[in-house]
Amino acid sequence: MLATLVTACGSTPPSRYYMLSADAARPPGGDELSIGVGPISIPDYLKNPGMIVGRDGHRLDISRFDRWAEPLEAGVTRVLALNLASMLDTRHVDVFPWRSDSIPDYAVQVGVAQFTARQDDALLVASWTILRTSSGELVEQSLTQYYAALPSKNPDQVAAVYSTLLLKLSEDIAAAIQRDADKT
Repeated sequence: MLATLVTACGSTPPSRYYMLSADAARPPGGDELSIGVGPISIPDYLKNPGMIVGRDGHRLDISRFDRWAEPLEAGVTRVLALNLASMLDTRHVDVFPWRSDSIPDYAVQVGVAQFTARQDDALLVASWTILRTSSGELVEQSLTQYYAALPSKNPDQVAAVYSTLLLKLSEDIAAAIQRDADKT
């Protein structure tokens, strides 16, 4: 009986892994624009493999068993690149650092200031910059906040809502690049 009790106490639930998803509405097929995504930065508190959910006030809970399948910074970069490729209809999207013989037309840099699942909603606060790489000219710079309802703190819901917030960010960035590309 003691052996059974010790074995039961020593077993750990398996970890569950989640990833962000892009909204690839259509596969990119165009060649007109080339986009470079990165560098992307996230706060240190988000560099934990466990999913983080905000509680009351300043408290955060880090899950031991619900984990990101990749570093969150890499997931944000991947999703932004895929979303922008689809929205701008271009197959030429590179992730920073890009090769010196393949400099993109536009460079998109994003600094995530806050990415938090809270009680009833999720919040993404990000500063972003778009540069025309040929001239180094600033196309647009913004600090934006995005909110989305969070039906529950279920990890599947958190990953889905975070993906929705990144879609909103991608839409704003794509619109700014398209406006500038239409002018030239």
